[in-house]
Amino acid sequence: MSKPINLNRVRKQRARDTARQQADENAVNFGRTKAQKQVEAFDSARAGSALDGAKLDGSDADRSETQGADAPEPKTQVADNGNAISNKAEREPDR
Repeated sequence: MSKPINLNRVRKQRARDTARQQADENAVNFGRTKAQKQVEAFDSARAGSALDGAKLDGSDADRSETQGADAPEPKTQVADNGNAISNKAEREPDR
């Protein structure tokens, strides 16, 4: 007489085998090694820092050229006495 088998164990083993086979196929199709990922991250960071270093100064002359004539005027607030307040530094301090 043959030895009885646990069908749950066989089912789970078959599922593990198919998952392992799918993982191997995905690794071939999409996988990169950890070293490849680190090299790509380093290159990306280096390129980003090179771009940040090449940015132009954010002076007012540059901003006026980029905004053009159709740029909206900055919003102003009206104080209690009717004078316009253009920025937070001129307003009364918060208490």
